[in-house]
Amino acid sequence: MQYRKEIDGLRAVAVLPVMLFHAGVSGFSGGFVGVDVFFVISGYLITTILLEERADGRFSLLGFYDRRIRRILPALYFVMFCSIPAAWYLMLPDDLENFGQSLVSTTLFSNNILLWITSDYFQLEAEFKPLLHTWSLAVEEQYYIVFPALLALLWRYGRRHLFAALALVAIASLAAAEMASRFWPQAAFYLIPFRAWELMAGALVAIHFLKHPGKTFANGPLALAGLVLILASVVLYDSGTPFPGVYALVPVLGTVLFIVYGSTGTLAARVLSLRPMVLVGLMSYSLYLWHQPMLAFMRISSLAEPGALKVAAFLASSCVLGWFSWRYVEAPFRNRKRIGRIPLFASAAVSSVVLLSVGLYLHASSGMISRWPELMDDNGNNQIGSGLNAAYNEGPYALQADVFASDAAVKVLVMGDSFGRDFINAGRENDYFSRADVVYRYGPGLCAFQTSLSGVLENLIREADHIVLAATLHVDDAGCVPAAADYLAEQGKTAIVFGAKNFGWNNNAIMLLPERRRYQYRAMPLARVRAANDVVGSAAAEYPALEFVNPMAVLADSEGRVPVFTPRKQFISQDRTHFTRAGAQWVGRMLLAHPAVQALAADAGSVDLVTVPAGE
Repeated sequence: MQYRKEIDGLRAVAVLPVMLFHAGVSGFSGGFVGVDVFFVISGYLITTILLEERADGRFSLLGFYDRRIRRILPALYFVMFCSIPAAWYLMLPDDLENFGQSLVSTTLFSNNILLWITSDYFQLEAEFKPLLHTWSLAVEEQYYIVFPALLALLWRYGRRHLFAALALVAIASLAAAEMASRFWPQAAFYLIPFRAWELMAGALVAIHFLKHPGKTFANGPLALAGLVLILASVVLYDSGTPFPGVYALVPVLGTVLFIVYGSTGTLAARVLSLRPMVLVGLMSYSLYLWHQPMLAFMRISSLAEPGALKVAAFLASSCVLGWFSWRYVEAPFRNRKRIGRIPLFASAAVSSVVLLSVGLYLHASSGMISRWPELMDDNGNNQIGSGLNAAYNEGPYALQADVFASDAAVKVLVMGDSFGRDFINAGRENDYFSRADVVYRYGPGLCAFQTSLSGVLENLIREADHIVLAATLHVDDAGCVPAAADYLAEQGKTAIVFGAKNFGWNNNAIMLLPERRRYQYRAMPLARVRAANDVVGSAAAEYPALEFVNPMAVLADSEGRVPVFTPRKQFISQDRTHFTRAGAQWVGRMLLAHPAVQALAADAGSVDLVTVPAGE
């Protein structure tokens, strides 16, 4: 296959937006489409090689996987091995356990499946996951397990209809992706059935060229249009864009147009053939591998959100490491004269076993929890694992009901999401619901009144003695206040509205502090949480039917900072949002002694109200 410098330049166009997107640089909100560009390029290049080998009668499945191993594993494993000591030093047990799971799934090329399974807000946020980006490698390798066999079958029994057959499969995958992106967005983003069409788009380009050997299709305007489509999606798309359905057609079509029409001589090809662009393209795989671990460890080691200079420094460092990895890891292993097939396969097997062993150990040891005895509960058990945290928060689901008990002395209705369940846990831990029948209804809390309420919920509101609304808040939720207040006023009811909670940027970095500072550390709640509480609280203050309680104000000092640990040195919130049991016990006493909540607590509980200063 004739080498095309401009394709390497196109790789640069793919990798740089991904890096800047993961770094949170303004203007690259759609930088994730760089992965889609990579998929098309990969589908084109590998299918071209497979078709040429098929045509010449020299295809070998062993040779195919030899090339894949040389291309993928050496640099990937180098980055994974380098990440292990950093993760061990920087990560708390739950995050380290998650990292161990990622080691296993990445080694088995299934990290896309792990991310799909664990995509919820109790899991470690994406920006803190060093191996997050390896999901795309999993998609590619899963594709290349199946695709050579499919291509061989079609080559033997339907060569004349090869293009049409693959086009039908691609269309079916695209249709499935469009549906899934709207109803099952996590599955659509990560899983191979909804991504296969992007790789097949590149395969169709390869078949197109095979049917026209030696012919070029240079067309400057179309090639330039392809680049414009890619860059437009980088700038205009964001995390709210349904993906990878029909919206993904824009970067995919742009890539196809450039590959087909951007041959040497066009303006677009000349720009992407410049030496800096080609060099970045040659390094693109190593750059892609290094940037996410560097950014993740930067965030994990920071007490507050890193500033622009720090982000720039870590991006620059990832470029240096990417160059080193490309020059001294990728290049030697791709040279068959330097490293033969047997040493290649042996080193890959040994490295795989080591990585799997380390990952399984980190998982089985709960992230080496024994290193942190202060993170155990009173019985010596792990009290901060996300699985435990999620299970604890989900306990109040047992209180879901359609009606109150007919003989209940005090009827308490709690409407909301995980924040509502946090409130219930706080009350339970402090015995403030001992005389009450508590009914929990899952939903948006304050914003439930923006739409028609169900008959069941209307009845519960009419019968309730006390109503609590506690759900995730955003600044825009201030628009929900009038409808909620008006409805409650019509029913002659009042409701307590709990604001959002946040206990800082990153718990991992806190544990790196000297012990004398660690447990006195106070974190600044994230700006978006403070803004939501301020805006929604101000709006609610205009209506007598709503009593707004800002949990952060209850806990904050004069600078607005909140504690991270209880006086017994236990995390208030492992994920910085939801209560641990220790957090529910300690913070709950303060929340339930708030003036807006005292009537509920005195009515429904059987213990005295005690105000506990946040500093105690």
